[in-house]
Amino acid sequence: MATKVSAKNDQSVAGLKVWQWPSIHAALLVVLAASVAYWAGPDAMSELTLMGLYIVTVVGLNLFMGYAGQVSLGQAGFFGLGAYAFGIWTTRTIWPVWGGVVLGMLVAAAVAWILSLFILRLKTHYLALATLAFGMMADVAFQALPLTGGNSGLTNIGSFTWMGHAFSNADYFGLSWIGVGIAAWLASRVVHSGGRVLLETVRSSEIAATLLGIDPIRVKREMFIVSAIMAAFAGAVYASWIGYIDPTVFTFTLSVNFVLMAVVGGMRSVYGAAVGVVLVEGLGQGLKTLGQAISPTLGGALELAVYGVILVIVMMYWPDGVVSAWKDRRRRRVRDAHRPSASSAS
Repeated sequence: MATKVSAKNDQSVAGLKVWQWPSIHAALLVVLAASVAYWAGPDAMSELTLMGLYIVTVVGLNLFMGYAGQVSLGQAGFFGLGAYAFGIWTTRTIWPVWGGVVLGMLVAAAVAWILSLFILRLKTHYLALATLAFGMMADVAFQALPLTGGNSGLTNIGSFTWMGHAFSNADYFGLSWIGVGIAAWLASRVVHSGGRVLLETVRSSEIAATLLGIDPIRVKREMFIVSAIMAAFAGAVYASWIGYIDPTVFTFTLSVNFVLMAVVGGMRSVYGAAVGVVLVEGLGQGLKTLGQAISPTLGGALELAVYGVILVIVMMYWPDGVVSAWKDRRRRRVRDAHRPSASSAS
């Protein structure tokens, strides 16, 4: 019976209409970002590059938190692992720069696998505390280890090249949004296939999943590793783009921002990641500007305070995020439009 259900869901992508294909949605995201960057200029391009890297990270987080139903407060640690692995590779070896991206993803995958052996049997806030502890340990390691440059960080990190051409800001923008397209496509393939059945079963009840022959730990481990790999890719590209990293970037605050982006956009929506990043990052830039205008030391504190208020409001009124709320409202409008009126019924 489980095989029949899986086979049925594996065909769901093929059964979608053309405009519902994951590849079409991913391509539209990239084209939309490129159009905005072209018309808005260099400053907007830099901001959109950062947003693209954040979206890749949050897409992975959505798979683990939204679809697998787990909690993670350590995503900045994996983002930092990718960045530092890339930085160490390019500053201490003469091997091709692109190998640093692969190294970062492999390191993050290995760390996630090791962590999964110990923490994925924990539930709810215990798992949240365990991932928080990982993020804090990663932050301490980035500050303390000579290999990572300590508090001074790493400088002169290698830039990507292609056929002898060093990447420009426009190239990094393109790379980050190609990453968005690939991450969104991969996540959509999982969501619109038999993988969704496994994830929803594990999220609903691990006991029921076990009785159905599903290994909940394995499902959670796979999503945890995928989430870590996506964050590490984004971190490696970030390190190459900026050319300098230090421990102040990969703090608990960044992990909180990633969670907030996922919650605001919608944790059970692949494209909710894009909406959440745009809303939270756009608001964050505005709050920093406002806070610095009021007082040079107020920017960060004001940002965190407003983020806390937003999180409470979203969890109270839109617990499934903005995207899901919009979809529900659209369904109600369509249903009401097709509902016969009282006069026609009589």
